[in-house]
Amino acid sequence: MKTIYLDSLICVNLFIDFLILLAIKRILHINVKTRTVLFGSIIGALCTLSILIPVYSIFLSAIYKISTALLIIYIAYGKSSIKNITIRLLTYLGINMMLSTAVTSVNLLWKPIGVFIYNDTLYFDISPAVLLITTGVVYFALNLYNRLTSTHRIKSSIHKVTFMVENKVSITFETAIDTGCNLREPFSGLPVILTEKDILKGFTPNKEKMRIIPYSTAAGNDSVYGFKPSYLDIDGKEIQSGCYIGILSGKLKGEIKSIMGPELMEAI
Repeated sequence: MKTIYLDSLICVNLFIDFLILLAIKRILHINVKTRTVLFGSIIGALCTLSILIPVYSIFLSAIYKISTALLIIYIAYGKSSIKNITIRLLTYLGINMMLSTAVTSVNLLWKPIGVFIYNDTLYFDISPAVLLITTGVVYFALNLYNRLTSTHRIKSSIHKVTFMVENKVSITFETAIDTGCNLREPFSGLPVILTEKDILKGFTPNKEKMRIIPYSTAAGNDSVYGFKPSYLDIDGKEIQSGCYIGILSGKLKGEIKSIMGPELMEAI
């Protein structure tokens, strides 16, 4: 009978789930804070305690996997539409399936010591030192990849926004995706596209319909005035859930004159 150390089981699967959830966040452009991803990975690690259940049923295992995956996704990424939840669930299960297949293949070919799968749960019997070194290597590799591909992502993250106000005024401008932009209008919870005033081409919204939208930066707290257009599309696809346009009093850095969070790309 193989001896299972709970501290190793939980820590290793916490690390694996955290990387998987971070990968999904990047792949699907989900605009959430890293700490919520960490909370989701903690739940995922605790769910691996199912390895201790002596009775195994393929049907019950499938129900348990899907249920826990939905819980992990909800905690990591929050509420969303059924479509987005389904995509996130399938992506999460797909990555887990690929990981399990890879580990099973390695086991069959080379039979490494201390690596096995039981009750569909991956277990590594490794020391904390090895885990820390592995974490450091993976972290360095991800950062290196991020630096090498950052230029391409900036070029491909420019999108065309067209909005109308009361079906009378139509204005088009370009905006860039900023993963650090998670600004929302506080009452409706709708996302905000931040723009410099001059790209609105002289358009002045009705002051009575303007909202004050507070936000925080490394420099401190501030706020912008924003309005909700009657119609808005990104790259020709209408954002039916709605959003606000926040008008900046100052300037953004560099040549970028408008930014939005990646969450808006999920809506199209």
